[in-house]
Amino acid sequence: WIATTTQDGKIYFYNQSTKESQWQLPAQPKPVLHQSVSLDDSDGEETLASPGSCDAIDSTASSPPASGSPCSPSHLEPLKAAEIVRQGPLMRTFSSKDGKKQRKNWTTMHIHYHVMHNASFPSGSRSLLVFTKGADDKINYYKCEMFDLYPPCELELDTDHIKSRQSNVIVLRNGHNSELLLRSSEKSVIDEWIADFAKDISITVRKEDALDPGERENKKGRKSSDRWRRDVSVDNLSVEQKSIRTKLMGFIKRRPTADALVKKGIYQDAVFGNRIKELCSQEKTTIPLFVLRCINAIERTEDNLKADGLYRISGNAAQIQKIRFEVAKSNYQVLLEEKDVNNLTGALKLFFRELKEPLLSFNAYDTFTKWSHATRREDRHCELLLRAVEELPKENFHTLKVLLEHLIRVCEYSVDNRMNFMNLAIVFGPCLLWPETSTGRDLMTAAMVHNSVVEALLTHFDTCVAPRKG
Repeated sequence: WIATTTQDGKIYFYNQSTKESQWQLPAQPKPVLHQSVSLDDSDGEETLASPGSCDAIDSTASSPPASGSPCSPSHLEPLKAAEIVRQGPLMRTFSSKDGKKQRKNWTTMHIHYHVMHNASFPSGSRSLLVFTKGADDKINYYKCEMFDLYPPCELELDTDHIKSRQSNVIVLRNGHNSELLLRSSEKSVIDEWIADFAKDISITVRKEDALDPGERENKKGRKSSDRWRRDVSVDNLSVEQKSIRTKLMGFIKRRPTADALVKKGIYQDAVFGNRIKELCSQEKTTIPLFVLRCINAIERTEDNLKADGLYRISGNAAQIQKIRFEVAKSNYQVLLEEKDVNNLTGALKLFFRELKEPLLSFNAYDTFTKWSHATRREDRHCELLLRAVEELPKENFHTLKVLLEHLIRVCEYSVDNRMNFMNLAIVFGPCLLWPETSTGRDLMTAAMVHNSVVEALLTHFDTCVAPRKG
């Protein structure tokens, strides 16, 4: 009878002759004697083999233990008989166990490197790494953690920091698709461990110099151009392949351009990231449908307008993107289904921020900035602002007028939402106005100018915006 274990660590007994297995060891009428050879004396001596002794274990009777798991009782005697080639403290972590990726968690452990010279462990390997917390800790082979150097096993020094950003890292891979990382702050310590591992015949040491350039590039995460290069010469194609190529080239050349598809109405740009004039032309309106319906959804209830920090508080980014994608499919019902007003205001701000040309268009930008530097005399002040508003395209003006009317209604509830004209201007300044080419200088000054323009449009709406009819 042989003592072995199941995959979950339970001990059972297996009879090699009768192929029986039992949970309890049957009573033995007589002890079984077998002859073993001592390492120190060549003369044979008869010793008693206990029913659960690892000396009598067949390597086929139990499956090898998983890497990083508690040692099986069947490994007890072989580990005691193995030589400890090296031991010492190292930082260790597992990047994968049995093919499953693991989260790296570096821990300082005392590592014992066990090697069997004239035999092998039941798993078929000749060496193991056993981990304990301290150098003086007594190794408990029933609970210890280990890494089985099961062949084929590879060792590599992570010089390119592919596996870890740390320095002096050893990468060990075994035949169970497990990967162990070892490191030390001192390179000399790592070199000593590598030298001992290199003497192990079951470990293949991979050196950086042995890698070809393409393999080194792929190891760094970059596809080698040589690896993906293909011979695309027409001369190497068969007659059938040449015929297919000719037909495909003809089809590609006959394809209409994107501009032609837009003119025919077959292809339309998305709602977000478009131009106001082009979007209104597609929808045959003077104000984008999204702006109208989003404002209506925000003003649907008085509680929405009273929401604290309206337009100042950001919504949920994922939900705002969902609104964006649904609107791109002309599903405006998503605006009415949205219950968080901050998501609606966030989507409206995103719409204006992602326009290819700002709502206060590029052709009127210089006039708006000149107004900000002009004299503060009331009549002259409003005259320049009205001139800038009149320079806006028709679609931009109508959209601006609707937006400003909405923001004025928001400000009427400033006692509850704490959003006055100045606060609203700070929010919408970067969304409605920016230069066609930015030099990167005086960004703070430019932002203040943009905010002051929006605040003036809100403050002087009746005299500077409302008078324009179309």
